[in-house]
Amino acid sequence: MSTLFPAFNRRADAVPETVYLLDNGVRVLVRPEPGHPAVALGIWVENGSRFEGPEESGLAHLLEHMVFKGTRDFTVRDAAEAMDRYGSEVDAWTGRELTAYTLEVLREDAADALHLLADMVARPAFPAEELERERRVVAAEAAMVREDPESWLLDRLVAEGWPEHAAGAPILGNPDVIAETDRERLAAYHARSYTGGRITVALAGDVDPEAVRDQCARELGELPRGERPADRPPAFSAGEGILDGHVEQAHVGICAPGTARLDEDRFAAGIANHILGASVTSRLFRQLREERGLAYTVYSELDSLRDCGLWAVYLACPAEERERAADLVREILDGMVAEGFEPEEVERARHSLRSGLLRSGETLEQRLSQAVGDILYHGRTVPREERLKALEAASPERVHRVVAEHWRRRRLLALVPENA
Repeated sequence: MSTLFPAFNRRADAVPETVYLLDNGVRVLVRPEPGHPAVALGIWVENGSRFEGPEESGLAHLLEHMVFKGTRDFTVRDAAEAMDRYGSEVDAWTGRELTAYTLEVLREDAADALHLLADMVARPAFPAEELERERRVVAAEAAMVREDPESWLLDRLVAEGWPEHAAGAPILGNPDVIAETDRERLAAYHARSYTGGRITVALAGDVDPEAVRDQCARELGELPRGERPADRPPAFSAGEGILDGHVEQAHVGICAPGTARLDEDRFAAGIANHILGASVTSRLFRQLREERGLAYTVYSELDSLRDCGLWAVYLACPAEERERAADLVREILDGMVAEGFEPEEVERARHSLRSGLLRSGETLEQRLSQAVGDILYHGRTVPREERLKALEAASPERVHRVVAEHWRRRRLLALVPENA
């Protein structure tokens, strides 16, 4: 294919992002980066584990693997040789709400790379012999998670926190479903899930937006329109549990409801999470590791989906210290809920998050991913200044309120050595 992207002499701040909507619902986002020698591109599909029924558990992830195994225009070897020539490989991942395929190439290779990505997403061939091999690869990947106590416990914690919703199911899925999936079943799942209304194509670089739009129309215009997926948010279930396993240490997870991607309190929650366990000055790290030496690994994380979220704490400690460590975590959480934070803590966390926000757009890929997230969740690109203002508006009182609202209900799950 010939290159469709001529060079342009124009200032980056003079050309805003352009978003097109194709007739079949495909969204095309183009972020001009005048003079840049590389182009970051990707295709995001609104398809993930939270939209799977029990009989489909794990098919989103298996499908992500199988699009690499041959298409209408590319054999497996053809695709590998193309990526080798680009000097880059497609980075793919499956989450609870999205599946993404991204690549960064030289500007001269952008049109060919877009053709490759589009063919993978829209026209996978699903060779039976490749599917048989890839089922084994996915099974091996799932086995690796099961052998990692931290990953296994956190997966189980999510499942018990959201017990009656597919968002709580493991992204890798049900091994029995994977083992029984044949070519026809996976092709039917692809036809239902990879529709125009669920697809966003995005490029960042020195590109011609109209040329990108026209190529996307040719590459993806024949896909059926379909609809963006919709379901109810999961209900949170509190409680406690202890499990025995082949582990040497005790592993403890505690979760609570978290903020959603569109929640106005998400910046306040980010500040609270930083203070709780997302930094080396956090209360969890300082008190459990630095002051008492109870745990080597201890942290908190906030996972936000479009309409819900989960806030989690994880630690690993000697089995004999489990109850003491868990009690100290409860004490820290109770203190935050009852008393809130010192203004100095909030300001230090805010400054750290502001620094990260200002540095987060240093690469083409980062800028592109941020813009895609904005389009998918906000329906528009969100200026950095708007995020900074929202971060600045998160007062200590607001940060306290967010913690108090979310951490009053909790689920604790411990994995302990057998016979401990």
